[in-house]
Amino acid sequence: MTPGRLREILALTPLSLRQLAAWFDTDDGTVRSWASGRNPIPGPVGVWLELLAHFLGNHPPPTRPTNGARP
Repeated sequence: MTPGRLREILALTPLSLRQLAAWFDTDDGTVRSWASGRNPIPGPVGVWLELLAHFLGNHPPPTRPTNGARP
């Protein structure tokens, strides 16, 4: 996974780099180094993020009704 792809996937999610670091039980600096390309993104992390992107692409979050109906 490239740093650009990591940023693309994060743009699809409500996750920040800090939240992603917490999710993977690592520090913010590690995730920032992945996003900047200073360090490679570990394979399992890339796979998980691609699966997340695939899921979100097929199952977008619900939107609020615009017709005044309650959710």
